[in-house]
Amino acid sequence: MKRLFLSLLLLALATGGGLSLLASQAPDGLEHTMAKMGAHEGKAVVNSPMPDYEVPMIRNKWARKALAGASGTLAVLGLTLAIGWTLRKAKNRGKKRAS
Repeated sequence: MKRLFLSLLLLALATGGGLSLLASQAPDGLEHTMAKMGAHEGKAVVNSPMPDYEVPMIRNKWARKALAGASGTLAVLGLTLAIGWTLRKAKNRGKKRAS
């Protein structure tokens, strides 16, 4: 099971990091809609850790994008594992009360 998890994790990181390099340079859906409506980006309330889907501290452009994709993959994985762990713990608590 551990080997399968690590294999899938590496595959997900490679996919997230690799496919992010193929992302379109065109505006995303929100930016496109704002442009159609004539709205302009205002001042950010909170600064983004990865503006424009890039890690700003990295000099190499492809590495900035690949690292952003891999980071997003890890964030989704972490959130998914946290939700699963919480739900399993709640389910086990419910079984203990029923017994």
